[in-house]
Amino acid sequence: MKLKNFHIKNIKSIKDSGVCHLSDNITILAGQNESGKSAVLEALKYFSRGMDNNFEKYSIRLNGDVPYVECCFSLCDENDCNYKDENISIVLKELKEIQCYREGKSEIKFSSNTIDKLYEIILKLIEKNKVVNIVDVDIDSSLDDDPKKVIIENFIKELEETVLKYLPKFDYYSSFENILPDKISISEIEKMKQ
Repeated sequence: MKLKNFHIKNIKSIKDSGVCHLSDNITILAGQNESGKSAVLEALKYFSRGMDNNFEKYSIRLNGDVPYVECCFSLCDENDCNYKDENISIVLKELKEIQCYREGKSEIKFSSNTIDKLYEIILKLIEKNKVVNIVDVDIDSSLDDDPKKVIIENFIKELEETVLKYLPKFDYYSSFENILPDKISISEIEKMKQ
């Protein structure tokens, strides 16, 4: 997955960034001192990791508005769509991108745009018989016939739980005390994933 754009609200100096699009190759944050470059990086870290004590203490705007970060990721590679559940893989190949957000102390969730698009894609795939055991209860009430069948809404929740585990992680090194290491052992990388 690759970050395509982000939208930040109520973090440090950023009241509302609007949607900020990233380049396909290189993105540079440039600006004068105190213009919000670090705030963008802290917001992306908040998106990935949630609130920690320092974020709550120093990064939330003083007016009390809830912090909000929405990120759009393109599903740009075959690995983004290879999951144990074949239905999930089939649906993601059609989806192409996902939008998700974190607001306040909540967990990351799919945006309503992504959920609407998923619903539309799944209905088309059901119609073409490309996915199995997913039913729209408004059309098909055959849930009782086969215990393997899943309602679309439940399938979308399962897909969301599965995909969100694989979102890229963002981190922010805020001082020279957090110098990037010149070596990282494989065991350390495994610990970072958790």
